[in-house]
Amino acid sequence: MRIFSNTLIAFSAIALMFNVSCKKDDPEIPGKYEKGILVSNEGPFMEGTGTISFYDPNSNSIENGIFQTVNGRPLGNIVQSVEVFNKRAYIVVNNASRVEVAEAGTFESIGVIEGLVSPRYFLGINSSKGYVSDWGGGVAVIDLNTLSKTGSITAGSSPDRMLLDGSKAWVINSAGWSSDSTVTIIDTQTDTPLQTIVVGDNPSGIVKDANGKIWVICGGSFDWSDPSNNTAGSVVRINPDTFTIEARAQLDNTYFDARLAINAAKTRLYFTFTGGLYTIDTNSKSDLSATKILNRPYYALGIDPANDHIYTSDPLDYAQPGYIFRFDPANSMMVDSAKAGIIPGNFLFLN
Repeated sequence: MRIFSNTLIAFSAIALMFNVSCKKDDPEIPGKYEKGILVSNEGPFMEGTGTISFYDPNSNSIENGIFQTVNGRPLGNIVQSVEVFNKRAYIVVNNASRVEVAEAGTFESIGVIEGLVSPRYFLGINSSKGYVSDWGGGVAVIDLNTLSKTGSITAGSSPDRMLLDGSKAWVINSAGWSSDSTVTIIDTQTDTPLQTIVVGDNPSGIVKDANGKIWVICGGSFDWSDPSNNTAGSVVRINPDTFTIEARAQLDNTYFDARLAINAAKTRLYFTFTGGLYTIDTNSKSDLSATKILNRPYYALGIDPANDHIYTSDPLDYAQPGYIFRFDPANSMMVDSAKAGIIPGNFLFLN
């Protein structure tokens, strides 16, 4: 009996060694959606569902509706944005008042963050905490381990895009449901507001440059009842140490939902405004004049940090699938295009 047991143990050990050896030789297969570009498509307003597209710039191929394909259910209305943090994809679904959380490489569902009103963007703070800007309730504090809302931080009207700078989170107050012209700076260690800066009417984009300066684009305001009350848009540069505006590029008109992006070296701004795409050199000391490089309106805007290719979108009639476009920054010529989902609204670059 003892001989049989020893023989069985020996054969088991050999089998285990063989199995481990085979596993070591097997190549590690990365997630299908690990590298490429994610496009959040808002979907038709107040009906239907938004979607996520995955675009491969190397093959100029696009796969639409990847979350629904993987999980067999829709995301909901409206898909505002998507962010990847610590190998998880956080998909903010605005009208559905939740954030869908998925495995970033496969897009298999992990869970849902609820208790939100009108969420807009996700910002990862550390391994256990994140923020979600919420037009209906300040900035939500999220426990990333339990995927639950644990608190709320007071900001301005309709907090929107956010930027993490060290231990500070910069939140633009976009005035989506009201009127605002401010940025709120939050201490992420205590989850409390530190400062509020007046930047200009309807701030809608924020980036940080190579010199550590913070840039905000403001679309200005439009008064439908009395156009004489209109204010023009602007691009402002902020000193993050003193919370003061150092310079301002005044724009000629008003533009709702202007978009702002920055190149990989963080030396050149790109932004959408009336009728085109513009650029500003961030190293300009005083003259912040903008140069138009594309002469047509665009909706979404993003810069691929791998090669500085410029990505924009055209939602067409906001009811049918729209297009994304890729441009070469050297000559502003189009490289290629692809049909995405309905209202392609934001890009996320995974390199």
